[in-house]
Amino acid sequence: MHNKGLLVANEIDFKRAKILSQNIERSGICNTLVTNHSPEELLERLPGFFDKVLLDAPCSGEGMFRKDPDAIKYWNPEYNRQCAERQKEILRSTIPLLRDGGTLIYSTCTFSPEEDEQVISWILQNFPQMKLLPIQKFQGVQNGRPDWSDGNSELLKTARIWPHKTKAEGHFIAKLIKAADQEKFESRLSTPTVSLSRNRKNRKKSTVSLEKNELKLLSDFFDQAKIDTDLSTLAKFGDHVYSLPDFCPDLDKIKILRAGLEIGYFRKNIFYPSHALALSSLGEKFYPQLSLDDHQLIDYVHGDVIRIEKSDFKKAGYF
Repeated sequence: MHNKGLLVANEIDFKRAKILSQNIERSGICNTLVTNHSPEELLERLPGFFDKVLLDAPCSGEGMFRKDPDAIKYWNPEYNRQCAERQKEILRSTIPLLRDGGTLIYSTCTFSPEEDEQVISWILQNFPQMKLLPIQKFQGVQNGRPDWSDGNSELLKTARIWPHKTKAEGHFIAKLIKAADQEKFESRLSTPTVSLSRNRKNRKKSTVSLEKNELKLLSDFFDQAKIDTDLSTLAKFGDHVYSLPDFCPDLDKIKILRAGLEIGYFRKNIFYPSHALALSSLGEKFYPQLSLDDHQLIDYVHGDVIRIEKSDFKKAGYF
């Protein structure tokens, strides 16, 4: 997405959500909301909001047995059926998150037909507005198996990755589009559109407004750093300032761990830039940078002292 648009990364487990937020920061990603909700809670807040949804469904993990032998310990003859029921519960909340013409990617890391083809058949039977789209398959990726479900030939559009056919673990993928009727379905295929707006007016109810002195500190910082930033995109959570992504929804009653790009924080009328800003593409524009050779990099990662020539510091813009 090249840090454009809006990416909502949701994780129901809070500890995993914290790790997800840290990974987003380390990757220098600026356009992401990291949220901590169940699918049902997310639907209450953002019905029909998304252009695309990727559901990496919790599954029995049979495709990971070779990679993670411990996963075998969780498997039992009833586990596939239990996982399939949980996947259907999640899908009941996930499909309504899509706008008309939106795309759903459903994926698992299991071989189980109960959790793969049979779940897709269940979607097609219970959500008639959902239509399967073909997936371009590279060498070693095979079609889904209609004979392992209800025989619907549409299931050939899904994809199975077999570990003995390609250099990967076991996976299943299906791509579906949501349409209100056949006419709209066909028009979406030929001319996809984005129905969201960039309206920034009513989306900051859960944030604190920036005070005049804080806006002045931020404006001075951006001027000094030679960064052209729209101050209307900034919002404050506690003492921390974030630049909200485009298409950001109303954040009221949404449990957020990361709201776009953290710019920095205030302490005693002083503004401190954040580590996330330094790691982002914005940070590359104004932070002095040093190039290290392989030996210096190894020493640096190891925590050893590295020696840099004074001329290199000057080239990097430190003084």
